[in-house]
Formats: sequence, structure tokens, C-alpha cells
Amino acid sequence: KKYWESEDFKKRSATGKTNRRSDVDGVGPSLHTCGAIPMTEWRRRFSVSLKREPTIDELYKATHQHRHKDKTGSWVCQRSEKELAEHLKRWEEYRNSQQGTTETSQGMPLSETDIWVQANLNNKGRVYGFGAEGVVMKQRARHSFSTTRSSSVNNYDPREMAQRFNESVQKAAEEARSQLRQELEVDLTAKLRAQLNDEWNQREATLKKSLDKEKVAMKKTVSTAVQKATKK
Repeated sequence: KKYWESEDFKKRSATGKTNRRSDVDGVGPSLHTCGAIPMTEWRRRFSVSLKREPTIDELYKATHQHRHKDKTGSWVCQRSEKELAEHLKRWEEYRNSQQGTTETSQGMPLSETDIWVQANLNNKGRVYGFGAEGVVMKQRARHSFSTTRSSSVNNYDPREMAQRFNESVQKAAEEARSQLRQELEVDLTAKLRAQLNDEWNQREATLKKSLDKEKVAMKKTVSTAVQKATKK
């Protein structure tokens, strides 16, 4: 029995379909333009193209806006536009609050990734807007550290730090694989649905042609019979 015919797959597919269609904060469902390409691969390709790491703003727009011939972009949904606008506002406010401060007095400054993760980490531990890449972002973020992080690092045993780092990497890899598997399952469902629709349309078209031919043949037969009856 094929996996996509199993009850487990059907249940996962139905749940994913419901989640993708769900309305969030009254601004509609959350969408993106990545297609079957994982967000991590989008970031890698974008990095190669830019010859540097893309900013949150750049990567988010590249994966949440439709590209047009005139090089302008239109948002895939209201939520996408709303979330980025709020993020840019938070990021600007944070940077303004850091003017005149030093790393020693305020601890290590937060990065733009930290700001995004702080505001977009849901109750399931996932980072909105970046798919599997969100797992990596969450691991990089320092949102759970206090401003005394710089000084507290010196209190760690090197072996303990190495162990924690390895555990963190393994956890990130597992979460990324899980997220990627779910994304691939959703993509597979869409492809299967499209394939079945195509096959159905082809069969329907073939059946229609066959019925049309039978109708024409039947009309000719009836017409011939009528003519013969009239001559008699």
C-alpha cells in the first residue's frame, strides 16, 4: 500500500490543508512563493546571488511576494505584508534604543534575526515566515539570554559548552528534517491532486469525444432509416 493512500498521510494532509487555509488575526491565511524549494535552499541561493547573507527584509520579500515583469512585487497575502511592516518597525525602534550604549553596559546587542524570532516564535516553537530556515534562525537567536551573557560565558566549562553546542546542532537538524518532511508531504499532496485532476480531465475529454461521435453516427442511422421509410 502506497504511503499517500494510508490513513496517516490523509490525516496529515487534511490537517495541513486546514492550517494553510486558516485565518490569522483577521488578515487571511499565511502563504509564500517558495513552491517545492525549501526555505533553507532559497536562503543559500540568495546568499550566492548577493555574495553575502540576505537580510530578513530581503529574504522575506523574495519568498512572500509575486515577481512581475516590471520587477515590482505584490504580497501573497495580507498577513505577509503586515508581519514585515511590524518587524521593520520593531527593528528600527530597537536600533534607536541602542544609540549611545556600549556592549559592556548593555550586554551583547540583539541581531535582526533575534528581533524576528522574539516576535514570531509560536507556541509550538516554530518561527513564522521562514519554514525550515526558521529552525536555524531560532538556534542562532539569543533571545533567551540575559544581558549578562558576555560575562556568564566565562563561567562555563569548555567541555560543557562543546556538549551543549553539539546537542543544539543535533536538535536543530532534527527539527529542520521534521519541518522539511512536512513541507515535502504538502507538496506531494498538491502534485498528486494536480496529476489526478489532469488525468480526470483527459478521460472526461476522451469520453466526450466518444459520445459526440456516437451521437453523429446515431443521427446518420436515424436519418437513413427515415429516408428509406419515406421512399416506401
